[in-house]
Amino acid sequence: DILLMALFSVTMKAWIIITLWFLLAPIARKYEVGPLYILATGFLIILLNLGRRQQGDVSAYSIFNEDFREIPGTFNAERIDRDLRAGQL
Repeated sequence: DILLMALFSVTMKAWIIITLWFLLAPIARKYEVGPLYILATGFLIILLNLGRRQQGDVSAYSIFNEDFREIPGTFNAERIDRDLRAGQL
């Protein structure tokens, strides 16, 4: 059941890309660029999945947010210092 769910949850576009990758892999191996092919695939996957944030979304990294705003529950040195001074730790 889980295998069938996984098979049918993948889009046709993804199946075409996966099939194309496996068809090109032997060619990369033939020309001895297999490791480069795998590295390029990894970088391509990372770049294609970066995406863009919607208006109002916040990043987990405060440096990318307006006014360097942190998300709730962020564990940082300022919080530890504040808790120590308040006697909560």
